[in-house]
Amino acid sequence: RTPIRTYDSLRHLSQSINQSIRSVDKLTVAAINGFAIQSGLSLALACDFRIVSETTNFAFPEQKIGMIPGSGGSIRLLHMIGMARTKDLVMRSRWMSGKESESWGIALECVKDNNLEEVTNTLVSELLTFSPLAQRTIKKVLYSAQDESLHAGIELEGQAYGRLRTSNDFAAGVKAFNEKKKAKWSGT
Repeated sequence: RTPIRTYDSLRHLSQSINQSIRSVDKLTVAAINGFAIQSGLSLALACDFRIVSETTNFAFPEQKIGMIPGSGGSIRLLHMIGMARTKDLVMRSRWMSGKESESWGIALECVKDNNLEEVTNTLVSELLTFSPLAQRTIKKVLYSAQDESLHAGIELEGQAYGRLRTSNDFAAGVKAFNEKKKAKWSGT
């Protein structure tokens, strides 16, 4: 018999999953095919990149049952696409196609169903060519700056830039650039 979950335990579980994805020091990529609704959509929105297929459909249908999203998805949308578009999707429980999600900047790319895995793997392969230290640094800076003023965000970026200038990865990158070779990253 499955125990009944309390509001607090469900909220904690949802926040933990979403916060874990956001705070992981590696980049996260969601490949979405078919339906992504409610918590599944919130989970996808917590990822750094989203690639969708032409048959992808998004929705937060909670309004239809007198509820609102509770996994952070509506707030992530608000930061991604602004107030008017978030209201349009969330308050109307409106469905969004994969193509529309690309045009609104929610998805990085909308591809044919049979190309989803290939395109996702290509993106991941490209991301793996960069310094893991620089990747996790810019991820942290962007997420931190999202909740700050423009001035504070620029300050965060500048501080991180200064720290990276003394890193082994920066030295390896400059050396590889000068020698016209591929850099060997240590992540330090």
